[in-house]
Amino acid sequence: MKLRTFLLVTAFSCSTAAVSFASPIDNFKLSDGTNVFAFSLPSSPTPDQVNQTEGIIQFTMNNVAVNVNGTPANYFISFFNEFSSGGGLCIDTVDTMCVGNGDILNQSGPQLFTGSEAIPTFSLGTFSLSNFGPNTFSSDFTLEITSSEIPEPSSLLMLSTGVLGLVGAVRRKLSV
Repeated sequence: MKLRTFLLVTAFSCSTAAVSFASPIDNFKLSDGTNVFAFSLPSSPTPDQVNQTEGIIQFTMNNVAVNVNGTPANYFISFFNEFSSGGGLCIDTVDTMCVGNGDILNQSGPQLFTGSEAIPTFSLGTFSLSNFGPNTFSSDFTLEITSSEIPEPSSLLMLSTGVLGLVGAVRRKLSV
C-alpha cells in the first residue's frame, strides 16, 4: 500500500512539474512563390540600432542569420514603423539604413511590431508585403511570423534528474 501511494504521488509530481521557458523565438518566412527567406529572432528583441532619418523610423538587427533559398548568410534586417513607407522590412548586406546600397529585399506593408522601436514585440500572423525600391528580389512577398517557445536547459535538466532519482528510488524499493 505504501508503494502504491508513493508511486501515485511520484506520478502526480512528475505530471505537474513546471518547465520554464526562455523568451519565445519568432520564426520569419518570406516567400514570393519562388524565393524563400527564413530567419528567427527573439519575440521582443533588443535592437542593435534605432534610426530616425528623413521621416523614416526603424530599428535594425545586425548580423542576422538568414537562409535564402537554402543558402545561409548574415544580413542587416530593418523593420519600419507605420509612418515609414507604411511599415514593412528591409534585408540589406551593406548598411542599416536600406537606402539602395546592397538591398537584397525591401518590402513595404503593415508595421510588423507593437511597442516602440526601442522596445518592439513582433506581431504574429501572415502579412502581404509589396516591393519597395530597387533591390535584388523585386517581387511582392508574403511574410509569415510564427512563435515557438524554447524550454530553458536548466529546467529540463532539473526535471530529468528528478525523474531519474525517483526511478532509482522506486527500483531500490521494489528490489528490497
